[in-house]
Amino acid sequence: LLGAQLGMKIGYLINDLARLEPDQTTTLLIHGCAVRGHEVWVFDVTQLTAAPDGVVEVQGARLSALGEVAQVPEQLRSVAKERLTLDSLDVLVLRTNPGRDKAKAWAHEAALELLLILKSRGVPVVNDPLGARVCGSKMFLHGLPADFRPRTLISSQPEAIETFVRGAEGATVLKPVKGSWGEDVFCVEAKDRNLKAIIEILTRTGYVVAQEFLPAVKDGDIRLLLLRGEPLVVEGRLAAVRRVPPPGEFRSNIHLGGTPNRVPTLTPELERIAAGVGPELAARGVLLAGLDVVGNRLLEVNAWSPGGLTDASEFQGVDFTSVVIDALEAAGGAGSASRA
Repeated sequence: LLGAQLGMKIGYLINDLARLEPDQTTTLLIHGCAVRGHEVWVFDVTQLTAAPDGVVEVQGARLSALGEVAQVPEQLRSVAKERLTLDSLDVLVLRTNPGRDKAKAWAHEAALELLLILKSRGVPVVNDPLGARVCGSKMFLHGLPADFRPRTLISSQPEAIETFVRGAEGATVLKPVKGSWGEDVFCVEAKDRNLKAIIEILTRTGYVVAQEFLPAVKDGDIRLLLLRGEPLVVEGRLAAVRRVPPPGEFRSNIHLGGTPNRVPTLTPELERIAAGVGPELAARGVLLAGLDVVGNRLLEVNAWSPGGLTDASEFQGVDFTSVVIDALEAAGGAGSASRA
């Protein structure tokens, strides 16, 4: 079995083991930890249990055979699940994305509460669950200076949203506060015949973000990865990916047909945004974050399970994953020392 005596016990909390793919950042991190001899466990948000004695436990999958990274998802799905006490972990890695899992919102909420209990007992949880909730919300940007973000309205009132759209100088992007992967995202004009209907549909499920459309999106957005609040750089090469939308589409999400491209260097615009938001992320315990930037504006912060390591490593020819694992090991070591 994997996990040398000197290795750590590392747990990964994910949305759903059935949806884990070989090219995901989460899979790279799981495999990288196993390669280093750590004992790696993976479990999803429906598998946690608070026992009568207060112990938080799961039925988890232990990676028990080390092969290629492409084999990791199937290996984890095929092994028999075993009981794991989460208090025994050296570090728990939070790699969930509630916005992509609306049907299991109840499970994500419960998991968050249980992670806070574990954190109070000294188990290192990264990213910090409260930090992920605050910084990963689309509302987080509203606390930043206006020149960091597009002109934005957040409301559940159809009249307020319609007024914002009709008063905008150009097009407006409408999207739910709770969402991911470009789902239910619309680009509308003031004279759009379907404007009222679109607003009506979006407000049925809660608050809506109305954001000025940035013409620079035709050149794509940039996913910039921050580690401990600073741009992730290895051997002078930047962990970032430009995602260019397909023809006729303004959304650049990869699963919608967006094309990943190399980002050669840290531009002044990226550096300014990273310096403006990075310290806040680090202060809230967000170890690894993904900033989505268009032009000189920050559109979104992914503080739950930022991806992009696979493409960035391939484009830049360096191993960014190892540096992230170094940081996870440091977090686990500090936690173990504090509980000793």
